[in-house]
Amino acid sequence: MSERSDPSGEALWRRIRTMRHDPPGLATKPHRRQVFGAALEQAEQLFAASAAVEVTARPLTLFYGLSQAGRAIAAAFSEEPWQLQGHGIAARNLQGDFLSVELQNKGDGSFTRLASVLDSPSLPSPVPLRQVWATLPEALDHPLPTQEGDLPLLRLWPERMGRMVLSRVCNGWLCGFPSSLAQDSDPKEAVTQYMSHYPSAAGWEISVADEIPLRMEEDPGWRVCVHLRWMLTTDHPGQGPYREARLREVGVQYRDDDALWVPPAMAGNTQPLHPLLVWWAVLYGLSMVARYQPARWTEHLDVDKSALAVPLETVLDGALDACPELIRLALSEGH
Repeated sequence: MSERSDPSGEALWRRIRTMRHDPPGLATKPHRRQVFGAALEQAEQLFAASAAVEVTARPLTLFYGLSQAGRAIAAAFSEEPWQLQGHGIAARNLQGDFLSVELQNKGDGSFTRLASVLDSPSLPSPVPLRQVWATLPEALDHPLPTQEGDLPLLRLWPERMGRMVLSRVCNGWLCGFPSSLAQDSDPKEAVTQYMSHYPSAAGWEISVADEIPLRMEEDPGWRVCVHLRWMLTTDHPGQGPYREARLREVGVQYRDDDALWVPPAMAGNTQPLHPLLVWWAVLYGLSMVARYQPARWTEHLDVDKSALAVPLETVLDGALDACPELIRLALSEGH
């Protein structure tokens, strides 16, 4: 069975377990090492419990499992003081409509400290849970209802060229824009306005050969694609490896595969959230709704009555192996 097809993430957790006899970074120090091993053991057990329970309770075990993994990451890579305290994030409007729930960091605590460890922005101003949710690849096939101003996650499809072609330009298609973009009276200006929200893609240009650089995808899930190009930022000849490296500055390798994603920046940040913090925020928000509004949470999960049921099930299933893989990558790469 492949790791990706393992619904409980057991194979992924085995790979994380291999790090415990030889911890990364600062977790080799005795006290940190104790916390590193104990926190990862608790995280693994909580994710195993998450795979066994129904979605009605799963947000609680998933969030606390990820929280404990965060303690292990901090033990390995955080400067003093390194022990995480408190959630560091708050949820607002829990008693209102689910789509109006907002998330914001509290200035200190686990979420904010982990953002620093991962070289990521946080959420300094309130952001709707649905907007953070929309940056998860697992949520694309079953999205939540959106509102005006919500920004989608984009996927970058590099345009392949021969590896020995001497060119200082690399091309790609960004897919996932709303259909309204193609209907604008000035598509190029609409692209310019939209791209201002995607800082990792800075430096993009519309090819002079593209009078209208848009196309509608046959798969409605990707909606509109935009053809863009980026100039290389290296002095080396523009051979294949350098073009690929440039596009990896534009797109985020979300998990251990070849897919490249371009998320929007939120809360006034100049960069998007680290994927692990996206999951942290989403699972925290869901756990707060499930914990403090259990009757309403159960209603949301009723597939016969709620349009939110399948999206919620999909993301909570996806967390079972997405989060362990992101935890492993964070521990392996030493962010």
